[in-house]
Amino acid sequence: MIVLGAHDFQKVGSASYRGRYINAVMDRVANGATLIILEQADLWASQVMDNLFRHPALYYTRSVHWGSDGRFIAGKSDCLEGLPQSQGMNWEYQTFYRGDVWGIDIDRTGNELIVGLACENRRDIVTALCRVPFGNGQVYLCTLPVLGGLASDSPQSVVAKKLFLNLIGQTAPTGKRQ
Repeated sequence: MIVLGAHDFQKVGSASYRGRYINAVMDRVANGATLIILEQADLWASQVMDNLFRHPALYYTRSVHWGSDGRFIAGKSDCLEGLPQSQGMNWEYQTFYRGDVWGIDIDRTGNELIVGLACENRRDIVTALCRVPFGNGQVYLCTLPVLGGLASDSPQSVVAKKLFLNLIGQTAPTGKRQ
């Protein structure tokens, strides 16, 4: 399992070095590893789709920032075990509504949409958390502010911590726990 949190693509060296770095990570995923991206999901989606693999299940279009107007929608998934599912993310998920809510616009064909993001007066629903099968492994792309909850002692941070534990428990490509 590979978990990536705060990182900066611009500080990873030259473009060719970044390409080799991403290629090495994605080779491990293709061979069965689980990759969890907790920050900069848009850059990872762009890098993986555009530059290296042209993976058809990861057709990335853009990132969408809706400030405080966006609303998260929880699907039904093992990643949300022990948390409210199949509904709008209401007060239990209040920690995720601090600051800018954003998602990535990717084609959902072949992907498991776990948390969507919608906005009043807009037609599109974008992705805030999804699972993308990749070779024998899988990639979780997350735009929810999970890292801030992991570092917090506030009572509301328990949701971010539970989601993180659920994500690291997802090691089999089928989404079943091992």
